[in-house]
Amino acid sequence: MAKSSLSFTDRKRVKVLNTAGALQLERADCGTVFILNSVKGHTITLPTAHKAGPGWNARFIVGTVQNDLSDRTTSSIVAQGSETVTIVKATTTGAGAATGTAAAAESLDFNGYAADDVFTITVPVAAGGTGTTFTFTFVANDAALTDADEMTAGNFQISADTGGANAMADIAAAVMDLINGAADNASVAVRKPQSGEGIFETGIQGITATVTNAEFVTITVDVVGAAGDGVALTEGAGDNVIEGATIGAIGGATAGVAATGVSASGQTITVAPSGVAKGDQIEICEVNDKWQVRAIHSA
Repeated sequence: MAKSSLSFTDRKRVKVLNTAGALQLERADCGTVFILNSVKGHTITLPTAHKAGPGWNARFIVGTVQNDLSDRTTSSIVAQGSETVTIVKATTTGAGAATGTAAAAESLDFNGYAADDVFTITVPVAAGGTGTTFTFTFVANDAALTDADEMTAGNFQISADTGGANAMADIAAAVMDLINGAADNASVAVRKPQSGEGIFETGIQGITATVTNAEFVTITVDVVGAAGDGVALTEGAGDNVIEGATIGAIGGATAGVAATGVSASGQTITVAPSGVAKGDQIEICEVNDKWQVRAIHSA
């Protein structure tokens, strides 16, 4: 049988990174191919250019596209100290525009809200949430609210009896504050979870709420990309609070658009999960004490 002409020294060293977290590269990692294989992404730090030495190089291949942004971080490869990274060639633009766009829509309408109305919001992990379903319930008046220390995780209550001249606007502002984790609106009595997501100064992760047109609450997804279109909304029969089953399904919604797959700024190479595909590659090489980058899109 003929012997293979491939010598051992011709082989690339391959390291599969299955676990998210920080990784410090060393001089000895020169020539290694790293497979980015965690759904939660990776944070990788290069050696100093001086320590790496001329010609130090490594390749990074997207083995699994990051589709869990519940930690609200994206994969990155970072230089040290005052060193910078420069993309010398890039064919990786993914499917989107240079900066990307987050999904946004006037998602909730409080014109005609009433006691016993119920609606829910679920932000999937791909959109930067935790996949938890949060339930908002209107009760008849302040006295019907559950005691604050008895509120359970994932549940919010709003008193439907505001007594104010601008009731719809007050309700919209109160819901906005609950979503954003802001201090309670003095015009409306509310209850919120006492622990975990949804508490004061935490709110619902992955989205930001604003009041628009007085009685609407617009929900904007914090991360860019089409995953934000999938933020889900439900309501009780006939409640007429939500404007669509998902942000992407609401008329006039701003659709989430993917960011550039690989971009560089200062010390950091960012791998945007909304703009890369499995098989995309990043090649990094030390040249004259500087880091040069080549990005390749697989499609």
